Amino acid sequence: MREAGNEAPTQAAGEHEPTSRNKPSSARRSMHILGAVLVGVGLPALAVGLLIGEFAAYALLVGVLLGGVGAKLGGSHRMLVLTPVMGLAAGLGALTAYDWWWAALLASTGILTGAGIGFGWLAPLLMVPYAATFVSPAS
Repeated sequence: MREAGNEAPTQAAGEHEPTSRNKPSSARRSMHILGAVLVGVGLPALAVGLLIGEFAAYALLVGVLLGGVGAKLGGSHRMLVLTPVMGLAAGLGALTAYDWWWAALLASTGILTGAGIGFGWLAPLLMVPYAATFVSPAS
């Protein structure tokens, strides 16, 4: 016979019933994401813009965007390997923007990206021509 105070628990110790109190709201998650973006991207872009200039802040934002998309498509290790190539392509694209050398740069990055199909690197390699294409002309 069981006594009234010695009933077996239905759940293991430390487990809680899933309730809406334990789950964060979507508004709270959205605020966390917005805060992370502001601290991780907005403040550095503001600091670079104030210290170096608007061109550098724009380059930082484009680099973060292309790096994030490339890492999502191909993995962070591949983007770590491609970061110097992306920087070189973006720099050359800014120096040769809207000149015939720019067309040669875009053709060569397109050939490089096309060759990446055979190695399984097409998705992250697509960020290299994008970096050369979406630039602001430098003086």
